[in-house]
Amino acid sequence: MKRLRAESAGLVLDVSSHDFVPIVQPHFHKWIHLYGRMFLYWMGAWPAMCLADVNMVRQVLFDWTGMYPKIIMNPHFTRLLGKGLVLTDGDEWKRHHKVVHPAFDMDNHV
Repeated sequence: MKRLRAESAGLVLDVSSHDFVPIVQPHFHKWIHLYGRMFLYWMGAWPAMCLADVNMVRQVLFDWTGMYPKIIMNPHFTRLLGKGLVLTDGDEWKRHHKVVHPAFDMDNHV
């Protein structure tokens, strides 16, 4: 991870591009190509799951069963992502889900 980050340190994101992953997290960019769009990796002693498949991300974000708990080990993620669907559970998650649901259901708004 350190080597890949060092290699990407000099890269600059083109103004017209939104593909920031190779620059910000080059290890994920490489691992997705090696292991597929869903894989398990380790953050020290803790297992973590990378989900780069849109359908799987949708299933996790719109889960009502509590089957996918959100365990935040790194407070920097909270500052980066905010308290939206990705990092909330329970009633707060339901409130956010209701607000953003139309964006995921564009077929019904045409």
